[in-house]
Amino acid sequence: MVETLNWALIDIFIFSSFAAMIVDETVVYENLKGKAVLYYVLLFYLLFEWIFNRTVGKFITGTIVISTRTFGRPTFGQILSRTFLRIIPFEFVSFISKKPCGWHDSIPNTMVTTISERRRYQIERPKSYQK
Repeated sequence: MVETLNWALIDIFIFSSFAAMIVDETVVYENLKGKAVLYYVLLFYLLFEWIFNRTVGKFITGTIVISTRTFGRPTFGQILSRTFLRIIPFEFVSFISKKPCGWHDSIPNTMVTTISERRRYQIERPKSYQK
């Protein structure tokens, strides 16, 4: 659970830095500022996880997003739903359990794991997952 919170904190730090650089009061009207930050944050997650399967925080921690269906690269649909599910109010409640898993992971059937664990999942996956 502590590692999950560390990933979330790293991503939040990067978002706030990224959003602060992009959203400038002289460029964006005051009433659009909140929406612009939300769009940039969602675009950040979508592009990074779709292209690299990782955000900057995941690069730093050596983790990656995988599909729990194939234990490989998630589909674009899984990444898209994962991105939009992040804006669910009180999503943090989903991490309060013995096996913490955010709704943005459990609903689109994705998970975050280390690269070495990903290889183990691909090698040792159940026969029902093998092609």
